[in-house]
Amino acid sequence: MNHRFTLALLESYAAHARERLIHKTKQVMETQELFLREFIQAHKNTELGQRFDLSTIKTLDQFRERIPVLPYSFYEPYTERIAQGDQGVLNPDPVVYINLTSGTTSRKKQVPVTRRYQRTLRRADLASMGFAIAEMKQRRLPFGKGLLTNAVPQPQKTSGGIPTGPVSVGSIRQGRLLFEQLFSQPFDALEIADTLARHYVCLLFALRHADLRGWVANFPMLMLRTCRYLETYAEELIHDLEQGAIAPWLQLEPHLRAQLERRFTAAPQRATDLRAALYYDGRLTPKAAWPGLSYLTTARGGTSNFYLERFPDYFGDIPVFGGVYGTAEATFGVYPSFNTDGSILAIESGFFEFVPQDQWHVEQPKTLLPVEVQVGERYRILVTSYSGFYRYDIGDVVEVVGFYEQAPLIVFRHRQGGLLSSTTEKTTEFHAIQVMEQLQREFNIKLQDFCITLSAHEFPARYWVNIELAPGHSLARPYSFLMRFEHWLQQTNLLYASARQDQVPPPCLRVLAAGSFATLHQRQVQRGIFDSQLKLPHISEDRTLLEGLPVQYEIGLSDFPNAKPFCHSESDVVLSDIALSDVALRGNGSELSSPSCEPAPQVQPQTLWEPPPCPTRPVPELPCLRGADLLQADLAGTDFSGQDLSYADLSGANLQGAVLRGANLTGALLREANLSDADLSESLLVNTDLTDARLHRACLRGAVLDGAFLTRTDFSYADLSDANLSKVLMWHTNFSHAKH
Repeated sequence: MNHRFTLALLESYAAHARERLIHKTKQVMETQELFLREFIQAHKNTELGQRFDLSTIKTLDQFRERIPVLPYSFYEPYTERIAQGDQGVLNPDPVVYINLTSGTTSRKKQVPVTRRYQRTLRRADLASMGFAIAEMKQRRLPFGKGLLTNAVPQPQKTSGGIPTGPVSVGSIRQGRLLFEQLFSQPFDALEIADTLARHYVCLLFALRHADLRGWVANFPMLMLRTCRYLETYAEELIHDLEQGAIAPWLQLEPHLRAQLERRFTAAPQRATDLRAALYYDGRLTPKAAWPGLSYLTTARGGTSNFYLERFPDYFGDIPVFGGVYGTAEATFGVYPSFNTDGSILAIESGFFEFVPQDQWHVEQPKTLLPVEVQVGERYRILVTSYSGFYRYDIGDVVEVVGFYEQAPLIVFRHRQGGLLSSTTEKTTEFHAIQVMEQLQREFNIKLQDFCITLSAHEFPARYWVNIELAPGHSLARPYSFLMRFEHWLQQTNLLYASARQDQVPPPCLRVLAAGSFATLHQRQVQRGIFDSQLKLPHISEDRTLLEGLPVQYEIGLSDFPNAKPFCHSESDVVLSDIALSDVALRGNGSELSSPSCEPAPQVQPQTLWEPPPCPTRPVPELPCLRGADLLQADLAGTDFSGQDLSYADLSGANLQGAVLRGANLTGALLREANLSDADLSESLLVNTDLTDARLHRACLRGAVLDGAFLTRTDFSYADLSDANLSKVLMWHTNFSHAKH
């Protein structure tokens, strides 16, 4: 299909959808009543429709009186049956896909998708595109191909044979025929499993297009991550562009590499231009690589503004467009213009009701219709849609910021009950409570209270685990506590586990002084919240929530080269499980240069445990390396036989083919280290952190790995004969073809 013809046809459809929505905003209640009548007519003979006797409901008021406000837990038994292949349960039409979402309970939500449901959502998508194109014309900005880096793996299937997966995967796959007309890279690039490789290849194809016009990402943080990839791998990308090759070191599925290499050709002049931009600025940014970018499309509202504040550094003044405000369950809003947070209520995609704040604690609240809401007020939003959910309470809290004709302009503010996301991991209170209950049992302690927050001045933000110990309790092993928090949160929330691979930095622990949460409680009461209704959150994206509360001490994990761990102590505390070489002190708000955990000037000296002294028999040509900082060091083939490397930080180091026979690596950090073909026979790896380390074909005969952390560690084809693996922590560990 001709690219220009496709874009022209798409512009025509989008313009029509925009004009249609604008017309409907002048008749909001007529549009909503028509949607509800057609919905009732279509669903009256479904199993749920018969249960609620939909055929006898004739008016909007009857629908609101007879149908209760319903959470997902009501629908879960029905969606389980649909996933098993049952027909006519919630939907009158065949279910062609099931959207998956993390949800706010222990089980993921399943949202049935039919062709009719897709058509109602497509109206909002096209109208949104129509608004964007109209504004680009008004600003005299050209419309053209864009960049997208979403992962789009092959969908799994339910026991009933229905494809299932994230909503973005389903929607992108549905539009595959149009994809390559709208985006700069082949569709195959989105099927690459490895995150770095997928972003690299998408950027590589996009860099061939000097006239790239758009960039689309689900969340601003994901755009910033792609910007970092562009900066980090600028030289490699330019080299590949010049040579017409795709870097051999990328982890690409062989069939995808073959397909993509056939599609990729050299662009030497473009490479020359990009190299000049790189040398001129000292880095390669989107605004330098594609000076003709017209728009950026990503989520607005909620936590997005924190990240959008960083966009000018990478994008200059390129406008940001919200597209649509939607979830796996429904589309709620259509954005009418650039650089605005308010979206038009998607009145053609669902029937909407609003729960005012004074009704949030009522089981069956009184609701308002779209024309009854007030500017400046916040509401919980309910939706009835062709997913088959009636008066569904998704838990989103929106603010009305104005009206577009008669339709409210809404902004997503937060989730009722709260979600915590540094990027897209959606940690819930349910996850947090599960983890903390497990940790209290595991460490035989009791917590007075806790709240997990995000760091305030970095992106992506790290998790701060803020705890107050109950009277009479102390935390003897805080570093282990934080490591176990990391483990259990990854076990409980798989989205967090995925995001921690290459997005979310390592967490930190902050132990608050006694009485801190009582102080926080009083603060909230003073702000006007009724004491009897006040419930302090266990997770919060309010980065200032705990400001000013007294801190006993803080520690942090180190698994990223630029994320140094630290210990900050303002009271006597036993840090018996912290390797002092792995912490740096922060006292009175300033970071000291010494890596040891010395007391702040105003605090009395404390007795701290230290690792044993260096052995008297180090390898002659090497110094004692106990606690050494060897981050990302190139040590391939080095002989460390018998050497003391205990508590050393070798994260990201290249130790391929190294000889570590009989070496002491107790407590060492070997995260993301390359130990392929290394000789670790009879070595001590007690409590060693091998998260994401590669030990392909390594020899570990007789090695002691007691208590080691083996999350996503690759032992493929390794020799583990007579190795001691007692009490190890394993998750997604690869032992394929290993010798035990």
